Amino acid sequence: MRVITPHPAPASGFTLVELIIVIVITGILAIVAAALIRGPVEGYFAQANRADLVDMAQQALNEMATDIRGALPNSVRVSGSNALELIHVVDGARYRSGPAPRVAGDTHSPQYYYLQFNTADTDFNLLGTFTQLGASRPVTLSNDYLVIYNLGISGSGGACGTSSGGANAYDASCVITPPGTSITVSTSSPSFPNEDHIHLSSGFKFAYPSPDDRIYLVDTPVSYICTGGSLTRYWNYALSSTQPVPPTGAASGLVVDHVSACRFTYTPGTAQRNGLATLELTITRHGESVNLVEQVHVDNAP
Repeated sequence: MRVITPHPAPASGFTLVELIIVIVITGILAIVAAALIRGPVEGYFAQANRADLVDMAQQALNEMATDIRGALPNSVRVSGSNALELIHVVDGARYRSGPAPRVAGDTHSPQYYYLQFNTADTDFNLLGTFTQLGASRPVTLSNDYLVIYNLGISGSGGACGTSSGGANAYDASCVITPPGTSITVSTSSPSFPNEDHIHLSSGFKFAYPSPDDRIYLVDTPVSYICTGGSLTRYWNYALSSTQPVPPTGAASGLVVDHVSACRFTYTPGTAQRNGLATLELTITRHGESVNLVEQVHVDNAP
């Protein structure tokens, strides 16, 4: 009898050499794929970083521009190239500069309704209202000031109404109510229901009438100071004839960080043109830098 012995099935799988070849080929493909993907990915992150830097710088410049446009006329000033200061305006209106029409039954004197420049006045009307104080009246303001005809010109300390008296709100001079003066804003008498009446706790003589009867309600100086890689906003500090850098006792808040350079300049206005503030800011992060420049026209008509 013939016995048939079956042959074993051939072994299946990879040899060590084949496995090494596959690993090498896979590594080469991975390196090629990484090289192809790396460029676009790095470009995306670099572009996103630059866009973020532009956004950071633009928001900072927009905040500065908003404050500058709303500043008291002739109050913008610059120290060095990294510090800009202004006086913040709360509201503005026009004051009554002459006697009001007489109304039957009105017991107030004519002088009660209009601002007098030949005496220390305590009571006068606006031709309208302060719209930013809300509708509630009366309102007493203890930390605010009234300013008329600020020219930004410092004097030698002479009497108000003289050439040496000055016309600079920073000097606490003849164009701004003194510190500590309370300002009460109330509805005028029934004779003039659409006019705010202003009462000062102590009489004050404004030295110079505004050609357009403009009056400004201001509260605090505001400074933007660029130092130590940051741009910081300061407010709620005292007026000073010399620009403080930084101001003492002020509240402060970070505007933007990663600042590698900044430059602020201001060109005062003339009879032919407005003032011009030029703001330059450079932001640097992750090896990328952006430089933005913004120019703000300043209306200095007091």
